[in-house]
Amino acid sequence: MVLILAILLLLQLRPIQNYLAKEVVGKVAIQTNHAISVDKVKVSWLDRATLESLLIKDLEGDTLLYAKEFKVN
Repeated sequence: MVLILAILLLLQLRPIQNYLAKEVVGKVAIQTNHAISVDKVKVSWLDRATLESLLIKDLEGDTLLYAKEFKVN
């Protein structure tokens, strides 16, 4: 129980959120063969997330999506 609580609290720290987001984005980019980048991630109690400077490019390098702030609920 304490371990689960510790993990939940650690996930609230911005450096950990950004690290995990970059890992996930890197894996998705490899699987989809698209260039994807995110500058910062803010997760609020695991039910809301904001991705700052989300950029997705196609295989030719053209921008498919750019969002200064992309919110997920």
